[in-house]
Amino acid sequence: MNSQRVLIINPNTSASTATAMQIACESIAIPGIEIKAVAIPESDQFRAEKVFSYIDLAYAAIETVKIAWSYREKVDGILLAGFSDVGLDPLRE
Repeated sequence: MNSQRVLIINPNTSASTATAMQIACESIAIPGIEIKAVAIPESDQFRAEKVFSYIDLAYAAIETVKIAWSYREKVDGILLAGFSDVGLDPLRE
């Protein structure tokens, strides 16, 4: 049986939260499920461990979609793990 690969995107810049998500999901995943969790990259222009404003939401949505696009042929599914469904509509499209 081939393994299934799941990407968890934490749509903020908290790498520690992404790591905690990965550890928690790995602890309950059935055998054969590979899990990778990532946060959006922090930069000089943007750092937000929580999405509080429409500006945060817009920036985080773009970065979330960029991450999903870069993994589109490497994973079998994507979990968007954040409040406000950051980037959900473009990801569904």
